[in-house]
Amino acid sequence: MSVVAEEKKTVTLFNMAGQAVAELAVSPSIAEAEASQQLVHDYVVQLQNSRRAWSASTRTRAEVKASGAKPWRQKGTGRARAGSLASPIFRGGGVIFGPKPKVVKNRFPRRMRRLVFRHALGEKIRRHRLLVMDEVNFDSPKTKPMAQMLKSLNVSGKAILVTDKSDRNTLLSGRNIPHLTCRSVADVSAFDILSHEFLLLTKASFDSLHLAEQ
Repeated sequence: MSVVAEEKKTVTLFNMAGQAVAELAVSPSIAEAEASQQLVHDYVVQLQNSRRAWSASTRTRAEVKASGAKPWRQKGTGRARAGSLASPIFRGGGVIFGPKPKVVKNRFPRRMRRLVFRHALGEKIRRHRLLVMDEVNFDSPKTKPMAQMLKSLNVSGKAILVTDKSDRNTLLSGRNIPHLTCRSVADVSAFDILSHEFLLLTKASFDSLHLAEQ
């Protein structure tokens, strides 16, 4: 497990066998970053809205193809008057106030996105759920070495592995492991970190995210 000393703000560097190799100093701006629950909630809602297609569509009575004739005569039947089979009261008629395709713009300032990202990293550090490895290198795409690495690090539950660049062997090695997600540092988001219990970083991705103390 990753050990964090609050005074020194350090995390332990492991190798793929789960052995501690060194201590890495963490930037206080990351380790102490905090965002309000409302801000984190707004970020998640905005992200989920942006991922929706918003393409649900129903037909109104003007768009339904129906006969132009009256269903029955205006008077003398004892029934309520009816002018068209496209009316919403008939089966196959139009829909009242149904969904229509729309464009939803949820602007979320970059400064706030960065704050949520730092908060997500800091929360993983404070909860001892951030693990740093000197390197993650697989000679071939095999699931067993990846599973052994996770077992040696005592990782259980949902985990995300972030590497400095996309690697085919790493991606294929973790593809069949339940609850494991592999991302490159260029593709990881605050939502990825928040939605996983463990965050695994390589030393190169640790430096790319500017987690080291300056």
